[in-house]
Amino acid sequence: MINSKGDRYCYLNARHTLETVGATGDAGFFSKLHNLLINGNQGKAPPKQWASMIRALQTKGVRRSELEDSKILESLEASADKSLTKEQVAGLVLSGLPTVKELELASPRYASWRHAGGNYKELLYVLNSQRDNVQDELSELEFRIEAMQYDAADLAFSLETLMDDPDLPGKMQAQMKALRDLLPKAWDYATPHFHDALDGSVDKNIMAHARITERGELFFVEEIQSDWAQAGGKASRAGAREAVIRLLMGRMGEGANFSDRNLLESAIRAKASVELRGVKYDPKDPEMIAAAEEGRKAGWSGRTPAAPFVTNTEEWSGLILRRLMQRAAAIPTVNQFAWITQSMRNGGRAGGGASLDDFYKNILPKLADKLLKPLGAQVTMGQVYLNGTMHDVPQFEMTPAIKEALRGPMPLYSMSPVWKGARNGEAEVNRVLAECELMMGTARHVKLLDALYDIATHRQVAGKYINNGILLNLHAQNLDRAARHEAWHFAAENMLTVEERVTMQREFAAHKPLARRTQQTLIELGELEAARQCSHPEECAAHAFALWTSGEMDITEPAPKGLFQEVWAVLKDCGRWLAERVSGEKAVTTESMFEALRTGELAKMRESRVRGPQEVDIEHRAPRMVA
Repeated sequence: MINSKGDRYCYLNARHTLETVGATGDAGFFSKLHNLLINGNQGKAPPKQWASMIRALQTKGVRRSELEDSKILESLEASADKSLTKEQVAGLVLSGLPTVKELELASPRYASWRHAGGNYKELLYVLNSQRDNVQDELSELEFRIEAMQYDAADLAFSLETLMDDPDLPGKMQAQMKALRDLLPKAWDYATPHFHDALDGSVDKNIMAHARITERGELFFVEEIQSDWAQAGGKASRAGAREAVIRLLMGRMGEGANFSDRNLLESAIRAKASVELRGVKYDPKDPEMIAAAEEGRKAGWSGRTPAAPFVTNTEEWSGLILRRLMQRAAAIPTVNQFAWITQSMRNGGRAGGGASLDDFYKNILPKLADKLLKPLGAQVTMGQVYLNGTMHDVPQFEMTPAIKEALRGPMPLYSMSPVWKGARNGEAEVNRVLAECELMMGTARHVKLLDALYDIATHRQVAGKYINNGILLNLHAQNLDRAARHEAWHFAAENMLTVEERVTMQREFAAHKPLARRTQQTLIELGELEAARQCSHPEECAAHAFALWTSGEMDITEPAPKGLFQEVWAVLKDCGRWLAERVSGEKAVTTESMFEALRTGELAKMRESRVRGPQEVDIEHRAPRMVA
C-alpha cells in the first residue's frame, strides 16, 4: 500500500478495530495468545475462567508483556457477560494489541549519513493505536470510492467490480459510517504522541527506525534505533534513582544534606552498598528494589509515555531485527546478513560510545542467535567489503534453508526458534522406526512428514501425538528424542493402568523434584519452550522419558551421603514394602515404567492383555489381568 506521501507501508501483524479483525496478506507476525485461544478446545466459559486459562498460557510461550499490552485480563475482569465464546475473547485480545506498521520512505532523509553504494532504504516502525487503525481504514475506503467514481484509468476495473457486486458502494459507505461511529470510542495513547525523528510530519508513535542497504549478496544494516525507548529509558532510570534517594533521605531525617544525596546517587549508580547517618543502602534490599521499580514506572510519563515494546530493549530491537531478517530472506540474491559496529555508525562518522557497541556486538547477536542456533548457525564477527574497504562486523550466512525458515510468520512477542533446514536421512528414519516398533509393539502408528506445523503458532514442530498416532518431522533436529517423547504419550494413553497414570501425574507435578530436574535440564539445553511445558505433568513426563533414554538426565533420586545413607535405604525399602502390602501389588516406580517402555516389555504386556489373561514377569511391575 502507498500513502499520500508516496511512502510504501504494510502491517507486520493483523490490523484490527473493536468490530473487525482483518489480517493483511503480508503480515509476518502473529499473536501467540490469539492463536492459542482460537485453536484451543475451550469454546465458551465465564470471564473469570477465561482469565485463569489465559494466565496459564504463559507456560506455553505466551509472554507476560503480551498479556499486559492486550489488557485482556483487565477486559475480562470488567466484563459483565455471564459467558464469552473463544472468538469473543480472541477478539478482545486483538482489539487491545497495537498494530505495528512498517513504512518505507519514498524520500530518505539521511542518505548522506551511511556507507555509499547499494540500494539504500529508511524504514519506520509505527505503533498504530486502535484510533490510528480506524483512521487508516477510513482513508483507504475513501480512496477506493474515489477511484471507482472518478478515475477513468480504472473505469474497466470499476465496472467489472460493480457487475460482480452491485451493492459494493452501499456496503463501503455503510462501513465508513460504522468506522466514523467507532472513531470517538476507539482507544488511543492518552499521552502526547511521538513525532517522526526525521522531519516531524511523516507519522506519529514512531517505535523505532532502521536504515539498510541492499548490496547484491549482502543485506547490510546501517542502523537500528528507537528514540522513544532511549528517551524513556533515560527518564525511567533517573526516576528509579530519585525514588530510592527520596526513601533513604527521608529515613535520615532533617540532618540529611546535599552531600549525602550526592554520595547516595554515586552508590546507586555503582550498585554499591553504603551506610550514611545510620541508614544503609543495599541494592539487593527488596524495599530498595520495590522503590526503584515504582520510580522507574513514574519515569515513563509525560513526554515519554510507556507503550508496547518500547519499555523493553530486547522486545523492540528483537522485533525490528527479526523483521529485517524476514526482508533479507525474501531477496533471492542475498546470502549474507550483517550490521554495523559503533565505529561505523553514520557512514563512519561514528558517535554513540561504548554503550552502542554493546548493543550491536552483544545484544543484537544474542537475539539473532535465538533464531539461528536451532538452524545450526550463529552470529560471528566476519568481514564485509564496503566501497573497497574491509570491515569486521557481526554477520551470519543466509543459506537457502535459513532463508526458507525466516520467511515464515513469527510470534509478535517472542524470539521462538525457527526450523532446521537439514533433513534426516534414511538411516536415521529406519533407526527411529525400529525403536518405535520395539517400544510400542508396532510402527504402524508412526508417520514421518516433510513438514509438520503447530496449528496454534503456524510454526514447524518436531513431533505430535494426535488421534492415537505419532507424527514426526523429517527436519527435526533430534528425531530420536522427538520419537521417544511422542512414544511416551502413546504409552500413557494406551499402555499404562489408571494407577500408573495417577503415579506419573503425582511424580511429575510442578512442585516435585523430578519435574524441577526435567525443567532445569531443558533450560540448560537451551530449550526454553520445552521447559515451560513442564508445568503440565503429562508433558513433563514425556520430556523426562526422552531425556532419560537419550542419556541426558538421571531420574534416580540422589541418596543422602554419610551416616544417613543406610537409614535412607531402609526407609525407601519400608515405604515400598508398605505400599505393596496395602495395594497387594509390587510398587511402581518412574524408572521401572520408563525401563519397561524402553525395552519393549510394556508393549508385550499390552499385547498380552489384548490376547487374554496372561502373566508377564516384569521387574518391579505387578502382573495385570484383564476381564
